[in-house]
Amino acid sequence: MARGVATPREPVCRNLTHPQRLWPDKLARVLLVVLAAGLVGTGAVAPARARSHAASAAGVEPRFDLAPRDAMPFPADHLTVADPAQRTGLRVAVPLPDCRVAVSACEDVRLLNELDGFDLEPRLALRFSGAIDLASVTARSVFLVRLAAGPPEAVPVSRLVWDPATHTLYARPDALLEPETRYGLVVTRELRDAEGQPVRPSRVFHAFLRGETRPASRRYRAALTGLMTALGRRGVRPDNVAVGAVFTTGSVTTFLEQVRNALDTRLPAPALMTAPEEGGRAFFPRAWLKGLVLRRQVRVQADAPDAFEDMPLPLGALPADVVGGVGIGWYLSPWYLTADRRIVEGPTGRPPPPARVDVPVPFVVVLPAGAAPPGGWPVAIMGHGYGGEMVSSALLVAGTLARHGIATVAVTVVGHGGGPESRLRATGDEATLTVRVPGRAVDRDGDGWIARVEGLRAVGSATSLSLRDGLRQQVVDLLALTRALRGGLDVDGDGRVDTRGDRFYYVGQSLGGIYGSLLLAVEPRVEVGVLNVPGGSIAEIARLAPAFRPLVRETVARRTPSLLNGGDDFRDDLPLRGDLPVVAPVPGALPIQDYLARVEWLGRRGDPLAYAPHLRTAPLAGQAPKRVLVQLAWGDGVVPNPTTGALVRAGQLADVTALLRADRLGDGVPAEFAEPHTFLLRVRAPGVVGAVARAAQEQVARFFRDDGRSIWTPEGATLPDSVFEVPAPAIADWLPPEPARR
Repeated sequence: MARGVATPREPVCRNLTHPQRLWPDKLARVLLVVLAAGLVGTGAVAPARARSHAASAAGVEPRFDLAPRDAMPFPADHLTVADPAQRTGLRVAVPLPDCRVAVSACEDVRLLNELDGFDLEPRLALRFSGAIDLASVTARSVFLVRLAAGPPEAVPVSRLVWDPATHTLYARPDALLEPETRYGLVVTRELRDAEGQPVRPSRVFHAFLRGETRPASRRYRAALTGLMTALGRRGVRPDNVAVGAVFTTGSVTTFLEQVRNALDTRLPAPALMTAPEEGGRAFFPRAWLKGLVLRRQVRVQADAPDAFEDMPLPLGALPADVVGGVGIGWYLSPWYLTADRRIVEGPTGRPPPPARVDVPVPFVVVLPAGAAPPGGWPVAIMGHGYGGEMVSSALLVAGTLARHGIATVAVTVVGHGGGPESRLRATGDEATLTVRVPGRAVDRDGDGWIARVEGLRAVGSATSLSLRDGLRQQVVDLLALTRALRGGLDVDGDGRVDTRGDRFYYVGQSLGGIYGSLLLAVEPRVEVGVLNVPGGSIAEIARLAPAFRPLVRETVARRTPSLLNGGDDFRDDLPLRGDLPVVAPVPGALPIQDYLARVEWLGRRGDPLAYAPHLRTAPLAGQAPKRVLVQLAWGDGVVPNPTTGALVRAGQLADVTALLRADRLGDGVPAEFAEPHTFLLRVRAPGVVGAVARAAQEQVARFFRDDGRSIWTPEGATLPDSVFEVPAPAIADWLPPEPARR
């Protein structure tokens, strides 16, 4: 089933549970020709027709311009400078806009100009002298060519947007590009104008190739000559090339790989168990525990009467017969974040600056019941979601893992968990013990309150970095955790090791699945992992999810100048993969699209899509392919299905994807399960919702127990067999197939 249609003045379908009607191909082609000619949606029918005929008489050709501010096509390596300190040998040098007016865009471009290449999914821009037939944009007329060693593989384009005012075509590659790789962007004469005639070759482009233009760029001309040679190997004649550009993608994983290597060179001190404030060890046997409460600091002024918020924790999710106890410990991790929540890396060809300081990081550990096996219990690291914290999230999955003899360890995400004076209060037989469990959130806006997720996102002039560096710092903390636990951990204080320290599993829910993709790609100590409801990119999740789109609106409104284009809201008119082109986007939509593309480009070093290929198909140096299971829910409104689909495609993970079809559970499903995003954590829910959670956790535990060699699905009367699809036969319905490489 194809996806919805993006037409002028009509918003893109946001949720795959409400598909739009599919248009017949013939009708769509006719309409696209009409739209491309400017006859619909412009409000000026006759003048648009006249312009189209005039352009046809003269012949439509693509623009080729090396002037920095008008550079077309985009991206192109002539917008870079040589920099031998970078892994790619170059650095981006996009000209700044007028910083007196475009203040926010100026801040973005300064950040872009620190990078060593263009985005892995760049917003491509091609300008023409007249209207084109968008239906003629095919894998033979507009495509990308990989120019690295090996055959010059081609990638088609998709997600088309046509601006009739400037005759500009915007598009995205139909597959994620490889990092640190040179690509050519090509338009051939297979592309047609609005009258059905082949576009003419750009006279300026071919004159530049012949060396007839001044000023000349020898470096860029040589790159374009290499592109023409590669096209010749593919059977494309020079006179069939209308225009071309060459660009280099930037590096992605370098910083985390360098930090991992530094941690291996200077291992963190072993993790320790924390002593509670009122005596004893920070381990609470399950048989003793009667209640757990997190006293989360929510005000900076810790002595204020409303400085703390008590949150009862789900102790009932830990069966006393399978869980031995809960402990709190801490370890040291290198801290790279600056006050504005960014990581200053320096050139990618050199080691990063040393960490600012080593900071203590608390963790929670839940042990299975009984005596540990020789060497200790295997350990699963649990990564919690956006707005959560380590203890409650760990408790909700630890019971199932403990039943299979697996201990659970969790760390609170950067910017989460309350302030530094947060406490855990454990109540047992005639006693209450308190443990200091510092939260990792901070008051960044100076209002005296510590919000639930304050301190993860970049602020100030680095705002467009979004979550990039906060998530990378979280991965650094987890890299330090595996090394701090390397010798095993005596959790209960009996002098014997309770946990193994040589290898780990990983299960991440939502945001935990997002940064878990980064961890699995770079951490050799974690060979098996489950990513529950992940997705990417972060910007695309925020744009599409109803839960996060208001945050995007606030960010768009705070831009200088503001990008709001719908009263107090915004409309971006961005199509999804599989949609028909958007023609004549509403006023103000193109600047928003440009801004969102910059955010994705800036965020790529912390984007799970960019790390997904390194999970199995292209492991990083020194890494073995990881055994991964992806769990997702049909109709997820928090991490929308198209973003999970992008991650699955990027990592070629469709064969290890388990799809929950909550729509098949029948009439007895509670209304709150209409949003299935947290299905993994609802083990305490009654009826079928709890049954789904227990089955999903059982799938995780058995995947770990089998070392990622098989995927279990529930059978029997508890749930219909069709509720979990592994591998999902319906995946082709909502994940368009990976584009064929010609």
